[in-house]
Amino acid sequence: ERDEEDKTRREADLKRRLLEAAVEKEKEEHRFAMKVAIDKLRESEIGRKIIEVIGEEELYKYDPNSINSLHIDAVIKHSREQKEKLKVQFKKVDYLIRAQHESEIPILQKQAEEETCLRREIQLAERQRAIERRERLTRMENDKDDFLQSIRGQRHEDYVQEMKEFEKRLQIARQQRLEQLRQEYIEKKKQEFRKEKQLKKQRKQ
Repeated sequence: ERDEEDKTRREADLKRRLLEAAVEKEKEEHRFAMKVAIDKLRESEIGRKIIEVIGEEELYKYDPNSINSLHIDAVIKHSREQKEKLKVQFKKVDYLIRAQHESEIPILQKQAEEETCLRREIQLAERQRAIERRERLTRMENDKDDFLQSIRGQRHEDYVQEMKEFEKRLQIARQQRLEQLRQEYIEKKKQEFRKEKQLKKQRKQ
């Protein structure tokens, strides 16, 4: 009976040590993954601002996906602010040129309304993407344990490479989208200019 108790105690002790080792390994993997994510933030000005505002030690309490989400949100916000500044500048230039003729005031009013609609459409699209991104992050958070289990045993170099490839794809997609919006805006302005030019020609006739 005593031997049986000793055996049971040894088995329990072994299980405890294995569990502690697994927990410690998971902590090490998490800290390494966070170090990679935080180092990645330092590569951009926006990322460095995130570190400055939140604090590096506080960021270690996050997970890599949350870090990526913070970075993406900050990039989108910065991009939106830059686009708004450009729109304001374009609007000022257009106004100074077109407002020289009183007959063009209705055209300017219509243009302002169309720009407001375009800006609202862009904001709605960005809000929808933000909702979809939050939903994806929620699903990823729920599957975090499965994710951590799946990367156990992989070499850290493989994980780092995957992170780099993900960031590269994300940057390309973001640049393509910004270029698309810019081209759409330019084409719209060209069409309006041609239309207005045709109207002027008809009025002169």
